[in-house]
Parts: sequence; structure tokens; C-alpha cells
Amino acid sequence: MLSFNLVRWLKNLVRSRRGKTVERRPRVRLCLEELENRIAPALFTWIGGAGTNWSTDANWTTSHPTGTLANPAQLLFQQSGTSSFTANDDLAGLVTDQLTIASGTFTLGGPATLELANSSSNTAAITVQSGALNETMSTNLLLGSTAAGSVSVQVQAGGASLTLSGRLVGNSATQLTKDGVGSLILTNDNSGFDGPVTIIGATSGEEQPARRFPGS
Repeated sequence: MLSFNLVRWLKNLVRSRRGKTVERRPRVRLCLEELENRIAPALFTWIGGAGTNWSTDANWTTSHPTGTLANPAQLLFQQSGTSSFTANDDLAGLVTDQLTIASGTFTLGGPATLELANSSSNTAAITVQSGALNETMSTNLLLGSTAAGSVSVQVQAGGASLTLSGRLVGNSATQLTKDGVGSLILTNDNSGFDGPVTIIGATSGEEQPARRFPGS
């Protein structure tokens, strides 16, 4: 008959466990990595009806535009009918990377200088869509930031035009590109803009860059 000694069995168990080597796993230190800023750009749509100033909240679908280099605003102007509409930029320091005129005939003026820039993409654009015809921007425009970048102006419809009668300023690292079959007309002294100008798909009535910059 086999005998079982509980005390001896427990002693043997303790000795076997003491003899084992416990491997310690290296500690892993967790760290947080800052991700790219992916804040969605804010779209501000002009509806008018409460005067002409951009600073009036009731002229927009939500509130008046706010935008910075890190998070520029997107501006959309659209009106039905054949009347001409005036909208005056009285917002000092406003930055936009997309200004679109979708329909209607607008004159965008005002005392403030509108900055076209985006510190992340270093690109900005003015687009006159096919539903708009003869548009005017008399506000002064600052093209780009301090970094190298590009600003494009697209006039999509044949026979349509965008007249920039305000002054253009910007550094030599910013390129201005005109695209589309419509016309871009510059009428002011733009000697404050030092960057290159490229015309894609120029119409027969468009002049060469040197002649389109009086005072340069």
C-alpha cells in the first residue's frame, strides 16, 4: 500500500518553487504622440439682407467669418437674380484659403485687407464658378504668408470675368496662377506683389503679366 506524507509533499513543493527563476519582462513606457491638426475648416455662406458689412452676423448663415493662418475660413457668396450685390470686408485680420463666388454679381470691397493663405497647405484660391459672370473685388489682397506658397484664381465660364481693383501685395515666394476660360482683370498698382504670375488657358483678350500690373 502506498503511503502519502502531506508534510513531505508540501516541503518538496516549496523547494521546487524556490529553485525556479522568474523572468521579468521589460517595462513598456507608454507615450502620446501629437497628431496633425485636422480641424475642419469653417464654411461661411453669405446671404445678405442686413446691410453690406461682413461683420454683421445676420448677413451669414451662421455668424460672421473668423479665420487664422492655422485655421482659415472658407467664404461662399451666392445670390439669385440679376441684381448686383455689395459685400464689404470690415474684418481686420481675416484669413481665408477658399473664396468662392457661385452665383450673382458681386462687388466685394471694404477697408480691410483680406489675406489669402493657409499655413498648413500653403495654398489658397479664389473661384468664380460657372453660375457667376462679372465679379469685382475692390478689397486689397495679401497673397500668401511668409512661407513659399501659391494662390490660384479660377474663372470658370467663358465670357465671365473677375476684376481685382484692389491692390495685391505678397512676397516673392508666393506664385499667383490664373486658370479657367474666363478673364482676370487687374487694374490697380500691384507693385507690392513680387511673386511670379502664371496664366493657364489665357483668353485672347488677356494681357501678359507685365502689362496687367500697372506701376510694376
